[in-house]
Amino acid sequence: DLASDSNSPKLPKIDAAVSCIGNVNPDSERDLSTFFGLAFNDDRLYRENGILNENAARMAKEAGAERFIFLSVSYEVAKMVEGPLEGYMDGKRHAEHIAYELFPNDGAVVLGPSLIYGGKRFPRVGDAYRSFVMNRSESCR
Repeated sequence: DLASDSNSPKLPKIDAAVSCIGNVNPDSERDLSTFFGLAFNDDRLYRENGILNENAARMAKEAGAERFIFLSVSYEVAKMVEGPLEGYMDGKRHAEHIAYELFPNDGAVVLGPSLIYGGKRFPRVGDAYRSFVMNRSESCR
C-alpha cells in the first residue's frame, strides 16, 4: 500500500524503479464554473500524484535502487492546467523534487510527456488532441 509509509511492502533488492503513478480523476459532482465543468479535489490530487510517488521513490531507495524513473508532466501542459488542476501539478512537482533529492548525480530521470489519455473515461480526447496538433502544425508551415 503506497498510501502510507508504515504499511508499504518491502521490496527485494532492485537496481532501478519506474513510477507511472498519476491520476486526474475528477470528483463525482459537476461544477459548470470550473475546468470543463468538472470538480477536482486538490488535496486528493496532491496525495495521489505527489505523496504516492514519493512513497514509491522511498521504497525503491530502501530496496537499493540506484536509478529512479518518474513519469511526470511537461511544462507546456503544466502551464495550461496549473490553475484548474493545482493539486495535480503541485503533486507532480513535489514528486520530481523528491526523486532528485533521493537519487542525486543523475540517478533520477524525470520524463515529462505532453498528454497521456486513454480508456473509456475520455473516449474523444484522442480525436480532439490529434485535431489540435494537426491544426497547429499546419499553421506553422
